[in-house]
Amino acid sequence: MAKASFFVICMVFALAWAASGPIVGFSHHWIDTLDVVATLVTFIIVALLQNEGWRGNKAAQCKLNAIASALAELMKNTDVDQEHVRQLEAAIGLEKRESSTR
Repeated sequence: MAKASFFVICMVFALAWAASGPIVGFSHHWIDTLDVVATLVTFIIVALLQNEGWRGNKAAQCKLNAIASALAELMKNTDVDQEHVRQLEAAIGLEKRESSTR
């Protein structure tokens, strides 16, 4: 959404709306139309941003799980206390298990 084409489309829409004002005599309907469109666009953008944040958090958690899994595998082959390895393995995927029990 942060692309130049999105900005240009928004500017064209705003200019077209402003240019149509004198044609319709700046009526209340003309102003109300902008209010409704702005509200709908705001709602859609907020929904898209929330979805993007959720997907970003999910991807980061998957990466953290992969790193923790690889670290646990490395720790198994060294002289690290095996209790620490078990604790690390228990933590991998914990967020999935906790969210599925709620």
